[in-house]
Amino acid sequence: MTNQTAILSHIQELEDHQVKALVLEWLTGTEGSLAELGQLLDAEDGQVYGELDPEGHFQPLTEAQMAAKSLEVLEEYKRTRQGVSHDRVSEWLDSIGSENPLSCPR
Repeated sequence: MTNQTAILSHIQELEDHQVKALVLEWLTGTEGSLAELGQLLDAEDGQVYGELDPEGHFQPLTEAQMAAKSLEVLEEYKRTRQGVSHDRVSEWLDSIGSENPLSCPR
């Protein structure tokens, strides 16, 4: 997407936080051309929000559901100060697709 009118129309449909994230990615991760901004906007359309169930299957969620779940997890962490360490998450991610994949840490 390189047409300025199409880019403008697409940006106007986004939420404020989406525009901010998109512009930050465009300015820090590209040369800053309108063509690259259009590519980022096209990629934005393909984003799907979701979570993994206990069996490791992807369960799609709306953006609002994903945000609500993230806030729930944050509140739980603030209350208990218990979370999953970076090392455990990294180990789990590295195991995906291997002969012995680990279960998702919770």
